Amino acid sequence: MTKKIALVAACCRSNGIGKDGTLPWRLKSEMDFFTRITSTVLDSAPGLSGDEQIKKNAVIMGVRTYMSIPPRFRPLKHRVNVVLSRTINEAPAGVEYLFRSLDDAIKTLSDMSNIDQLYIIGGSEVYQESIAHPACDLIFLTKIDADFDCDRFFPSIDPNQYEDITDEKLLPKYQNLIDQYSIPLDVQTENGLSFRYHLYKHQHDVYEIQMDSNGS
Repeated sequence: MTKKIALVAACCRSNGIGKDGTLPWRLKSEMDFFTRITSTVLDSAPGLSGDEQIKKNAVIMGVRTYMSIPPRFRPLKHRVNVVLSRTINEAPAGVEYLFRSLDDAIKTLSDMSNIDQLYIIGGSEVYQESIAHPACDLIFLTKIDADFDCDRFFPSIDPNQYEDITDEKLLPKYQNLIDQYSIPLDVQTENGLSFRYHLYKHQHDVYEIQMDSNGS
């Protein structure tokens, strides 16, 4: 069975996510949130953590995103590091799997019993392909209420396909998901910046009905 994928990103007002291969902001609490979301295994043996877990999540990224991670943090701990590239023939140090395409990565990782969740963590081209992929189910997007000079951007989210389930009106419907991932709903502040965590869910059934009604 093909696993669903989830995107994890942070962006500023212009949807910018990076500049010259680095993050334009320093938000430790937001990085801790990223680490918790991508590291927490939802289907593992009780009482185990870290390297003792039976399963791990996979973090899927482009090769430039992987190389932009400071060497002391590469590979990302307690996660299976996966890189997508059509140009390199050998996986960078610390990368467990190298795939030519997103489809190949999803298909292969879905068949592996030691892999739990699949998280897409960049860069912009990988986000662009992933957000339109049939397997995309969730988008964890931290929105920073500030302007930064960026040269990489997160793609626009189609409101006809994705619902912001952290919206107050939708909370009763999706409270179980909010609780499952322990998402703070109030505005966060750090280093003079305000930001908020958002979780979008793909409306697969609604979207398929709309496509059918349009004759697609």
